[in-house]
Amino acid sequence: MKQSSSKSWRNDGDYEAFHPAAWEFKAEQFRIASVYLLKGFDQSSESMTYETVMLLPIAEFLAAMALELITKAYYLKINIGPKENIYTHDVSDLCGVEMFSPNQKRLLKHAQRYVVWVGKYPTPKWTKEKFKEDYDVPSIIQGGIEKIDARDIPDSSYRPRVDEMLNLYEYIQNVLKKGSSA
Repeated sequence: MKQSSSKSWRNDGDYEAFHPAAWEFKAEQFRIASVYLLKGFDQSSESMTYETVMLLPIAEFLAAMALELITKAYYLKINIGPKENIYTHDVSDLCGVEMFSPNQKRLLKHAQRYVVWVGKYPTPKWTKEKFKEDYDVPSIIQGGIEKIDARDIPDSSYRPRVDEMLNLYEYIQNVLKKGSSA
């Protein structure tokens, strides 16, 4: 530690780095911001502008961040492994395999993509074929036209899915408050 470094900042950081309440507080900030953006999006649904359409993907990104952080808060609270395990974006296994349904795991995987790249970049790392294959989407050819479901595109925003993500957040938050697995 440098002579001129703040000891109080260092001590606060040491305390908060692995304290579940600090992670839960940060998660709640992202959740609340997501909800406010969704309200703005919903209120403008009659007369969508370019600006209001942009609220949905950012709300989804913030919901994804909230999910990641609340999951890490839960992991730290139940103390089932090394606290350093929270430094990952792949959080679906942090809480134990029985905590999440297959649909909830799918939502966590979607949230992971949003945190890692969708919320920040136009594509995932696009430098190798393997990275492209990781994000391939199913398609069918009908009448010579390729058809895909837009919800399968990793960087698509889908209003009902954001509600599902926020419901999953609530579920994890409720389990966190109880202090045990579901």
